[in-house]
Amino acid sequence: MESSVLGNRTSHAPADDHAMSLIHTVRLRLRSIFRRASVEAELYEELQTHRERLADEYEFGGMSRELAELAARRAMRDMGVAMEECRDARRVGMLDEAMRDFRYGARVLLRSPTFTIVAILTLALGVGATTAMFGVVNVVALQALPFAHADRLVRMFALHDGRIVGGPSALDVRDVARQAHSLDELVVYDQWRKNVAGIGSVDRPEQMVIGLVPGDYFRVLGISPVMGRLFSEGENRYGSHYVAAISVRLWRDRFGGARDVLGRVIRINDEPYTIVAVMPDAIPAWLEQRGAAVTIWTPFAISPTMWSEASRGERNFTAIGRLRDGVSIQQAKAEVAQIATTLAAEYPTDRQFGLTLAPLADTRSGSLRPILLILFAAVVFVLVIACVNLANLLLARHATRYRELILRTALGAGRARLARQLIVESLTIALAGGLAGSAISIAATEGIAHWHPAAFPQLATIAIDPRVFAFGLGIAVLTGFAFGVGPAWAASRIDLASALRSGGRSHSASARQQRTRSSLVIAEIALAVVLVTATALLAQSVQRLEHQDFGFSPQGRYRAHVYLPRARYDGPAIARFAAQFGDAVRALPGVSAATVTIGYLPTNARWIQPIVIEGAGQSDARNQPTTYLTAGDEWYLRTMGIPLRAGRDLASADLADRPPVALVNESFVRRYLNGQRPIGQRVRVGAASDSTPVPPTVTIVGVFRDAKNDGLASPPQPQLVALGRQLPQFDIEFKDIVIATNADRRTVEAALRTSLASIDPDLPLAEFSSLDDVVADAVGGLRYTAGLLATFALLGLVLAAVGTYGIVAYGVTQRTTEIGVRMATGASPARILWLIVRQGVQLGLLGSAAGVAGALVAGGALTGQVYGLSPFDPLTIGSVAGFLILTCVFASAIPALRASRINPIEAMRAS
Repeated sequence: MESSVLGNRTSHAPADDHAMSLIHTVRLRLRSIFRRASVEAELYEELQTHRERLADEYEFGGMSRELAELAARRAMRDMGVAMEECRDARRVGMLDEAMRDFRYGARVLLRSPTFTIVAILTLALGVGATTAMFGVVNVVALQALPFAHADRLVRMFALHDGRIVGGPSALDVRDVARQAHSLDELVVYDQWRKNVAGIGSVDRPEQMVIGLVPGDYFRVLGISPVMGRLFSEGENRYGSHYVAAISVRLWRDRFGGARDVLGRVIRINDEPYTIVAVMPDAIPAWLEQRGAAVTIWTPFAISPTMWSEASRGERNFTAIGRLRDGVSIQQAKAEVAQIATTLAAEYPTDRQFGLTLAPLADTRSGSLRPILLILFAAVVFVLVIACVNLANLLLARHATRYRELILRTALGAGRARLARQLIVESLTIALAGGLAGSAISIAATEGIAHWHPAAFPQLATIAIDPRVFAFGLGIAVLTGFAFGVGPAWAASRIDLASALRSGGRSHSASARQQRTRSSLVIAEIALAVVLVTATALLAQSVQRLEHQDFGFSPQGRYRAHVYLPRARYDGPAIARFAAQFGDAVRALPGVSAATVTIGYLPTNARWIQPIVIEGAGQSDARNQPTTYLTAGDEWYLRTMGIPLRAGRDLASADLADRPPVALVNESFVRRYLNGQRPIGQRVRVGAASDSTPVPPTVTIVGVFRDAKNDGLASPPQPQLVALGRQLPQFDIEFKDIVIATNADRRTVEAALRTSLASIDPDLPLAEFSSLDDVVADAVGGLRYTAGLLATFALLGLVLAAVGTYGIVAYGVTQRTTEIGVRMATGASPARILWLIVRQGVQLGLLGSAAGVAGALVAGGALTGQVYGLSPFDPLTIGSVAGFLILTCVFASAIPALRASRINPIEAMRAS
């Protein structure tokens, strides 16, 4: 045993020695690089000592001291040569040369601060914008999801005519979960605004978004409680669901992080819920259906009536699941599509819809995806413009150093050596630009994270992490190298004989070099045209969306939301509350009208019900018509400012015990009545259920003008307005109040709260806003996109103008002698002015022409984002092209004015 151990130790000794030698070598080389001064001093001292010892040996052999020292110097040759050989032996010569090149390049750049600042700032703007957008893409598309087995998580959607139209119904999710073999788990969940009391020290109810989830929801995501337990299976049943989980953020902010929070009781819609868990803040807002961060969860306990087949048409729930190990997303999608086909054959309500799956990671971008593509393309354009500008700056800069390059060539520097030095200078600019760009990107990222539309909650978490920082520096170095090689190689092509014959007095760019620089500027202008065109199209879209005819009047109108807890409000009580609240608000000073409704938020209705028009013979559920339903009162049209087109309005005489009546919009008449007279038509509204085997029938008594109800960019959809008191099954606990008044915002909100408190002081008023705010929110995403794109377009425009100015100004410098001769022979200042401006006009014309072609190609990317005009609108594209040409004219006018004032005598003397 002992010999075996010793043998093993002996066999490993050479390997250990080699490893130690390698470590020692690396350490010495690193020391040679980072402690150069001390290493050089030690080397000189060592060589000096060695030479003295050698001289001592020669003297000991019989030479005089003088001859011994001379012989020692000859033996060791020159001290500088010896030191260079020692440096070569350390194998750090190339790196050492590179460091010297960087130091020399830095000194050269510091001697030209204007050029250096412009070059660094140009690159920093492009790199900063690109890095900031990469930070957005990193969060929205590249970062791993904060869940266990994230690659197996999927989300379910409903399909209509092959396209995603929202979430599935709860019953569809239940049936798929029972039948699918490709899914480990599949859960359905939702979010509701509810009244919450007892949160911390606040007893008064406040409205909060509550997540309605089964216990398996957290298990699917792989999230465990910080304290407590998940909901049990029994607690997912209606009647046993009075437990709640809260987030760590809510626990700390409202409960002070108290350890005894478990077991405390909070009241949700006037019902007691016991806190059983504290959950980590691991669920991003984009995963929630309403895009709001949820801080309280209760079991998704659907009442027995909700599980009846009549509710199968209640869609837009959210469903997530986890694939079985080894199952691909394609296999799971195929199985779910087959199950959807089976459900459609069995249930008429499902015949219009299919089902599909998507990886959860692919759904986090949501409506941001097309916007991200547009913005990322824009910043790439800005980066390219910046790099093209940098290349032009370097070409001009190298031309001004012609005499220096001649001298270095005459002293023996080869072309490769000159090119390397110039490339190193470009990399120095790139590194400085990358660091400055990183600072710009940090500021831009902070701005995006703090100021973004509520429709894009994904943007709240963007930040510059190490990957994004590395991306920014990498882009800076890569672009600095890529766009610095060409100018450096071109500048190093020096014909020494010709230069010496001319005395190195001047250097005129060749026709090829002039074409190269002009081509770069033309490319800048073309890219700027594309950017400015896209900005102009989106800006016009925002303008048209905000100032179109909505069909209702948003000015002087406000809305708020109230939730009536079922624990205290049954059907008759809800009707009484709506009547009392409406009367109280209409009695307020300055209020001209007020309506209490359910199912219609201006610009976005979303409460869809199936209908059957009596006598129309519609029996096929695949073709069964649907309508947006608004259950309100007789003040609806007057409050919204929507005119009546035919028939009569709803009236106070339409009491609860009278036959139900309704109003429909013009789209309803056009789509479903086929030219029939609408007044008097009878319509059955809703689906049959156990509690309502025969849906209620309403009689159409009036037709009102179309108003936006499916988003600002979509045409109005069929809408039916009925009286809540006549349709108690639709007079549910979610209430919106809309008022028309000439009072200011603060007065209106205070008066509303006072009126509500006079009826029920325990009801919170939520989501107060003006209808102008509602319209602004509806276009917020497009306005935000247009704003960012305008910023990038402005950068591109400025850089293109600087590029045009630079090449024209350089041309003036190169043609100083020619201009002097022209003026000496009688050319007027105006002619000289046109001679120079013409160059800018030519660049603008060629660049704009190329940009128009690029804008036509890029127009397809804006399809779906442009409203009210074509993405290929000729007036917009032509106007932008003309604006860029004028920009080039003004950019070239400055050097042209300078050229027109040249003194011909001094110009000819300088030649």
